[in-house]
Amino acid sequence: ITVVEFFDYNCGYCKRGLADIAKLIESDDRVRVVFKEYPILREESEQAARVALAAGLQGKYWEVHRDMMATRGLVNEAVGLKIAEKHGLDLEKLKADMKGSAVQDELDRVKALTKTLSINGTPHFLIGDRAIGGAPENLHEMLAKHVAELRQEGCTYC
Repeated sequence: ITVVEFFDYNCGYCKRGLADIAKLIESDDRVRVVFKEYPILREESEQAARVALAAGLQGKYWEVHRDMMATRGLVNEAVGLKIAEKHGLDLEKLKADMKGSAVQDELDRVKALTKTLSINGTPHFLIGDRAIGGAPENLHEMLAKHVAELRQEGCTYC
């Protein structure tokens, strides 16, 4: 079962939901989580998204993503670069990749997808044909319930 999360690195609700997403990943090895950078809150959010996507090109997306989401306060390029350095990334390559077509293309694809799906805020979760907008207090339980139902019923949308 695939869970898709649209998020912004400067969204407090997205940051709060990280523990629930991590718990889902750790508790069910048959769940795949796909993170979609949707930097809508401020310019710094796009800077952070570029760092994370470029880190992914060096195989360190999860590490950088997790640490940026755990950062209190504003997350921007400078914060992202410090986190990337901590994880041993090649910073010169990272900076070049941040400006490259692979990162820009992914940001453009996500923007088009959110428009098609009428997603206007973060966080937003898709589980098969089901959606959860925001980060309710019982997010993990809601995600786990939708995953279990999809396993039992099958997804008519997928």
